Amino acid sequence: MADDAPDGGNLLKARFKFFAALIILLLPLLIWFIIAQFGETRCKPLMMVHNYLPSGDSVAHTLPRFQLINQRGEPFTDDSLRGYYHVASFIFTTCPGICIPITEHFVRLQEKVKDAPEVRLVSYSVDPETDTPEVLRKYANKHAAIPYKWTFLTGPDSVILSVVRDGYKQSALKTPDGPEKVTHSGFLVLVDKDLRPRGFYDVLNPQIGKKEFERLVEEINVLGCEYNARKSD
Repeated sequence: MADDAPDGGNLLKARFKFFAALIILLLPLLIWFIIAQFGETRCKPLMMVHNYLPSGDSVAHTLPRFQLINQRGEPFTDDSLRGYYHVASFIFTTCPGICIPITEHFVRLQEKVKDAPEVRLVSYSVDPETDTPEVLRKYANKHAAIPYKWTFLTGPDSVILSVVRDGYKQSALKTPDGPEKVTHSGFLVLVDKDLRPRGFYDVLNPQIGKKEFERLVEEINVLGCEYNARKSD
């Protein structure tokens, strides 16, 4: 009976060969999974704001049509942003409060994206009566804004407020008796090439502001990945 027992050494070798062959077969699949999950080309989904219709259906929210004026006195419309990724901020030049760090963040962001031709920065003045194109041009020069990379916008007060509130979904309230003439959002907003807001970033938050800024930079790249993937489909 002992002669019929399997040879332990041969059995071990057979098992080793089986598992080695299995690893070889599964290795390409494992490599693909790692790249898909953690590789630079992975496009993670970004949030999308939706508007709900009376029928109960929803559509992706987009910026409204608008016509404003940039710091060079040139007309600037929503179509001026179509086809670009852009980040929006909301400031006014005489603001003694949050506008200062918001602009500082845009200076840093401009340095990050200065070599990315598809990315634009847009700062809307929420005090357009004071912030004429000439005033904005001086403010842009003071902060070394790169022409056509970082744009400052002014125009009719009602249009500005509509774009900020209804388009970017941010707050802006005239407070003439307050410490600032306008109380407004300190968030930065990322918008895609089709004028759809895709991210809101609380960069002034003392606890998470640094991480929010890093998330913004990362998600600008994610949008590029998303649109490149769309081209290849």
